[in-house]
Amino acid sequence: MNLKKAKVDGKLCDVISLDELHSNPALYQTGNIGIEVSSEYGDMVLPYKPTVQAYSSPSLKPGVYPIGNVGERIYFPEDDITDYQPEIIDFSDTKSIEDYISKQGHLKNIEKEILTTQDNIFKPPIGENDTPEMRALKLAIAQKNIDIDKYASRFGENFPNDKRKMKDDKISLLLLKRIGEALDMNIQIKISDVSPNVPNPMGNPITIQVTTPTNEDTEE
Repeated sequence: MNLKKAKVDGKLCDVISLDELHSNPALYQTGNIGIEVSSEYGDMVLPYKPTVQAYSSPSLKPGVYPIGNVGERIYFPEDDITDYQPEIIDFSDTKSIEDYISKQGHLKNIEKEILTTQDNIFKPPIGENDTPEMRALKLAIAQKNIDIDKYASRFGENFPNDKRKMKDDKISLLLLKRIGEALDMNIQIKISDVSPNVPNPMGNPITIQVTTPTNEDTEE
């Protein structure tokens, strides 16, 4: 886990310095990254845009943009300066277990605020060729009314590919588990007799947990 987190541009970002970016740029080509920079208005955290070249648009939003392989250009905000001066939750200076728990709780509150803000609602298309498990996942995602892009940090570098696969007509158990856990879903598999009269009945149904509950608010 990156040791610094902050809300930047409506997303929960890993916060790094320009020196960290320069030391290993390949490490920060995916995910939500915020760069600590200094300006005449004070210190800021600006979103890193590794896939957009600085010279490709005359009206880029505030952020840090690469210039080929020779460096980057920084576009500072002209207004709403405070939007880019977020509170940084820094785990590197954690002083005790209690301090760590407090910071984790604060981080969860920020994440919850981000995830419950509805902007671009993601509705995966449901097709007639969808397998039952894929149809169930798509219906569950649609029912959550979420902006899936705001969950990108939970998926990590797999997010772009995982998002595309949510539009397919079938899904592997491994991907079903990963998506379910990232989206706070409780997924189980239940196997039982189709009727009491089958040859060699199982008797008691078998239920296994696919996802691993990670939300401390989950109730049994």
